[in-house]
Amino acid sequence: MFKLENQDFSNNNILHRNRKAPRTHFYPYSDVKSALTSCAKNSNCIIDLNGEWKFKWFDSPFKVDESVINKTENFDNIIVPINWQYAGYGKNIYTDLWYPFPMDPPYIPAENETGVYKKKFDVTQDMLSNLSIRFEGVESAYHVYINGQMVGYSQGSRLPAEFDITSYVNIGENEICVVVYQYCDGTYLEDQDMWWLGGIIRDVYLICRQNIYLENVILDPDYDIVNHKGILDTHISLIGDGSVDIEVYKSDILLKSFKNVILNQNIKLYIDDIEPWTAETPNLYKIIAVVKDKNNNICEVIPQNVGFRHIEIVDGQLHVNGKKIFMKGVNRHEYNARKGRVVTYQEAKEELQLIKNAGMNAIRTAHYPNNPFTYDICDEIGLYVIDECDLETHGFEIVGQDTRLCNDNDWKAAYIDRVERMVQRDRNHACIIIWSLGNESGYGDNFKAMYDWCKLNEPTRPVHYEGDFKNQSVDVSSTMYSTIGRLKEIDIEEPKRPHILCEFAHAMGNGPGSLREYFEVCENSNRIQGLFVWELKDHGIYSRSEDGKEMYKYGGMFNERFHNGNFCMDGLIMANGNLSPGFYEYSKVIENIHVIKFDKANSTVLVKNRFDYIDTERIMLKCSIKENEKEIDSFNITDFNIESQSIAYIKLKKDLEKYNKNNLVTIDLEFVFDEDCGCYRKHDVVGTHREILCNYTPSTLNHMKPANVEIEQYKAVVKGDNFSFIISFVDGRIYDYYYKNKILIQKGPILNYFRAFTDNDVKNAGDWNLKHLHSMRQVIYEVSVEKLDNEARIYLKGKFSPQGLDWATNIDICYQVLADGSIYVNYEGKFQGNCGNELPKIGTQMQLPKEYSNVLYSGFGPDECYCDSKEHTSYGIHKSDYIKMQTNYIYPQENGNRTGVNWFVIDNNDIGIAVGSISPKDFSVRDIEDYDLYKCNHEIYLNREDYLLVNFDYKNSGLGSGSCGPVSLSSYKAYTIPFNFGFSIVPFDNNNDLISLGHKALDFEKTIIDK
Repeated sequence: MFKLENQDFSNNNILHRNRKAPRTHFYPYSDVKSALTSCAKNSNCIIDLNGEWKFKWFDSPFKVDESVINKTENFDNIIVPINWQYAGYGKNIYTDLWYPFPMDPPYIPAENETGVYKKKFDVTQDMLSNLSIRFEGVESAYHVYINGQMVGYSQGSRLPAEFDITSYVNIGENEICVVVYQYCDGTYLEDQDMWWLGGIIRDVYLICRQNIYLENVILDPDYDIVNHKGILDTHISLIGDGSVDIEVYKSDILLKSFKNVILNQNIKLYIDDIEPWTAETPNLYKIIAVVKDKNNNICEVIPQNVGFRHIEIVDGQLHVNGKKIFMKGVNRHEYNARKGRVVTYQEAKEELQLIKNAGMNAIRTAHYPNNPFTYDICDEIGLYVIDECDLETHGFEIVGQDTRLCNDNDWKAAYIDRVERMVQRDRNHACIIIWSLGNESGYGDNFKAMYDWCKLNEPTRPVHYEGDFKNQSVDVSSTMYSTIGRLKEIDIEEPKRPHILCEFAHAMGNGPGSLREYFEVCENSNRIQGLFVWELKDHGIYSRSEDGKEMYKYGGMFNERFHNGNFCMDGLIMANGNLSPGFYEYSKVIENIHVIKFDKANSTVLVKNRFDYIDTERIMLKCSIKENEKEIDSFNITDFNIESQSIAYIKLKKDLEKYNKNNLVTIDLEFVFDEDCGCYRKHDVVGTHREILCNYTPSTLNHMKPANVEIEQYKAVVKGDNFSFIISFVDGRIYDYYYKNKILIQKGPILNYFRAFTDNDVKNAGDWNLKHLHSMRQVIYEVSVEKLDNEARIYLKGKFSPQGLDWATNIDICYQVLADGSIYVNYEGKFQGNCGNELPKIGTQMQLPKEYSNVLYSGFGPDECYCDSKEHTSYGIHKSDYIKMQTNYIYPQENGNRTGVNWFVIDNNDIGIAVGSISPKDFSVRDIEDYDLYKCNHEIYLNREDYLLVNFDYKNSGLGSGSCGPVSLSSYKAYTIPFNFGFSIVPFDNNNDLISLGHKALDFEKTIIDK
């Protein structure tokens, strides 16, 4: 009789069959020399099974019968490791919260994608004594067959499994068959925010060993901070009649040897004069376990890299080696847009080094244990790790049953199994300083059981779990996306314990904003010791469009009916590998050497050394003074030393008061290592700062002449020296601005409140849509003209209103025009009716021919920046073009803003306009209409116009992180309160000094304002 509960993959009491006990991760070697390389390729005990396998896909495991296992007919080839969806099989489904099948634990529907993998391998006589196969990760469950015989079963997608296959193999050719099920009962514990995938995703290899071998090597590292001794809390488990020597190496130099150590019980080994491990000084030692038989012959050698450090909680603070630490972290999924949850060692190293170089010092392995080599790399380059259990049941929260599984005793073994396998695999790594029990799964007895298991079996590290809101089974408390106000409350709450923001600053699309404010609160708190951006990378899937364009797809782009859209595109790194502006913003905000205050009069800077252990003795300050971005002086300073986590003044030894020119003069400060230090290399940059020493001061223009204005039906015709344009009385806008017979402005500035909503605008987007902001119309009720001696003025009164609604802005517009074509336009507005409290922006937009592609501006740059996300930029004069002024987010949205802009010049190398505003504004240029940007669902489908849209905004709202967190802070919002702003427009031709044109635009505005 068929019963679903009889299937291993639908029975939560069957966690494995014949799987070997979990152990620490290591590779055996046959000699010390090869073991010292710690490279599995140099071990003749390891046979790599990665590469080409035979593969056949089924839509249900019940279609896989014995004939499929025993015969290889109509199989394709596939490269292992890879998720099979990325090889062209099965369905791509992305959800954030919901399970992709009916919730009926432990049962899984029969419609359950299944992949059958086969590979042949050869066995020699000397392999027959002890042969195992190890899988580092398979999603989500699988049976293993050797030569048609079932060897075993395992589940737990990101956890290893090892099987003894000695009795199943023959000398000569053998065949392995792995039947992989995308879903199993364990999938109910794997409802993380990511694609639902199947397949062999990590290394597969054979392990050939002798009959005398190490079953496990536990080396829990510790450090005596008083006597500078390294401590190894050691448990060596030996199978067979032999002995074990422990050797300690530093850079391949033998430091100490422990002969014939006590086996199969806990012992402590002490090593003198140790250099401790921290994320800033990742000193590693190689521990070699040499297994010998009774005749003193080497049976095998096991190497482990170990860093000695002491972790403790003192007075509610987390200390490493006696010092409080602060984790500047990021949540990191393992992901590759072309292979799924498959990353190579080299890819991981490049990614983790990128994290390190950006100033981050910690990762959270969200939300599962990472590939084993991840921890090797973090040990080596210096990154703290929160190692997180492969456990999330978020979907039960949606149906109001968040504790259904975690309070079910029948699932307790499954919970403990996951934390046990993680801890036992990873415990030897110095980089791991916190265990995490999982993510977003409620709290119940099974979590207490996991915590108790950790404290009994590996008590040296504190335990974290954000879902334990009452902190019943944690040592480190945690919250997600807390507001700044809430963080201040947490800092003084009792009982005192270390606190981290395990997720903050949701990096979805354009954002996040206000990182500086959040970081400053956390950095200056007593209890808060870490914050982790969500998340590192977008999870787009590489594909090509119908016309062959490269693209990255998100949820809903595979014709699936059930998905969470582009919520998987929420990383600091875009799916195409480009670093987002948010990446640079976070890197700047958390920089290790930070300038707090600059004193020009005394030529000093107040500097904070944010390192926890390193002083600045080996750091040099490089100074460059620039006038209008051209260096006019430079010098270096080396005679300063600031202790870790300390603040001090540095004397610049330069008279900065002499720089009082009527130009932009800046000083750039760059803190760099001038020699290697810990994990940092010479020339590594660890802090930057730009200060304005002086800037252009506008002056009043003389000898201004008015333009000529003639009123015709429904318009004013404005003419002067070599220019003409009209002002429409329909909408009050300039049209057809010709300068020296060349069209310069097709449509002049008009009020604009709309932007293509960012992902982080989501909490406001509904209200803003109800305001019909994309349909606003400027209607003119009254026009008057005044001609003065120096200028002509055109006054317009009207309303700026949406279609279909009765709220409005009463507006007064004034154009002041000179005979040379210069224009000063001023907008005054008062809101009436049900207009709400805030808008995406208050500004203007004008239209220019696309040939005016060159951009020069004075403001924050050179990269995209907003009022709450500008720390990574600096005020200066920046050269660009309309293409570089845009950021191509894969899901189209507002982008390309530059904030704090006083003037900009747009030209075609011959003719152009300079626009100026003494009061800084927001500025952007693009070739896409806002509404097209808003309604388009992928950047490759964007409709690019043959003209440019130039935004010059009184206020463009901040970004915040409202896609999954707080919206922008109140100081960064565009409120519906009365406004009054203006700016100048100055035409030009044949002028190579574009900066002077920007200054002229400011001069013109000052002249108008002073009147």
